[in-house]
Amino acid sequence: MTEAAVTLEIPSSLHWLESLPEGRVWLEALPATVRETAQRWNLELGQPFADCYVSLVLPAQDRDLVVKIQVPDRESRHEAAALSLWAGNGAALLVGHWAEKHVLLLERCVPGTHLAEAGPATGLD
Repeated sequence: MTEAAVTLEIPSSLHWLESLPEGRVWLEALPATVRETAQRWNLELGQPFADCYVSLVLPAQDRDLVVKIQVPDRESRHEAAALSLWAGNGAALLVGHWAEKHVLLLERCVPGTHLAEAGPATGLD
């Protein structure tokens, strides 16, 4: 996503955030955050994936990476630390983390079973 790139299209799955004051602030900041993220890691970003409900996830066009911009909340607070600890074993590899902006740079992977549907024993031991 370069300076003259297409306008960022916020997926309808994130429109629920408009009902929360902090959600509106996050949504308003997204275009600038996407632009700054692309510049920070020298990425050309595509349009976001449509089925994300608590973060904006965009593919890096020229690399096997995705950018995940998290809604700052208690549930996402430790995601980067957990991904770092797992180091790609059973989860996407964390390539970069911009804590101040709640941005994760991750290896691109094919989605599998949602954790909520996986059951108690997922083989991560």
